[in-house]
Amino acid sequence: MRSSVLRPVLVAALSLLSTAAFAGTLHLDAKQPKPADIHFLASGTTGALDIDAVGTQAVVTDDGTTVKIAVPLATVKTGIDERDEHMCSAKYVDCATYPDMVLSFAKADVHWPTEVGKSETGTAAGTFTGHGKTMPVSVKYTVQRTKPGFKIKGEFSYDTDKLGIAAVTYMGVGVDHNQSAKATIFVTEEP
Repeated sequence: MRSSVLRPVLVAALSLLSTAAFAGTLHLDAKQPKPADIHFLASGTTGALDIDAVGTQAVVTDDGTTVKIAVPLATVKTGIDERDEHMCSAKYVDCATYPDMVLSFAKADVHWPTEVGKSETGTAAGTFTGHGKTMPVSVKYTVQRTKPGFKIKGEFSYDTDKLGIAAVTYMGVGVDHNQSAKATIFVTEEP
């Protein structure tokens, strides 16, 4: 009789533990050969101007409630040095005044697998901050448990108009204000 009473409580507790936020804090896993692979994608006139700005640096902070992933914009590269300088200028992203773009989300809104090799997929509400402005975003994610922590893959769309970033144009060709970001980040978990 006792086990039949405790069984539903145990099952409920285990299911909560498997998806609840854990007590540890997250930090970028610097031991990985490529701890961060971040892409800011902008599309323009087909075949004329598509930009894949790539970053390999990020700062992950976790206060136990909110996870923030900050990307230093001066380290993001498009493959053309002159375009990188142009994009970081005060006319566009203004890296001197706004050095980072930051994705924030509630830790409890993400399903964190507890078993190494297992993955959880979902969508979490978050905010994206750039150019001194913040907008809500919906982040599609997959989190895989690794021995030292987690491999997080995520993607979301954002609007540069809402962030106050001027439209990028060159010789009459430009990119759309609706853009996207995707990233793979390895993090460690510390108690």
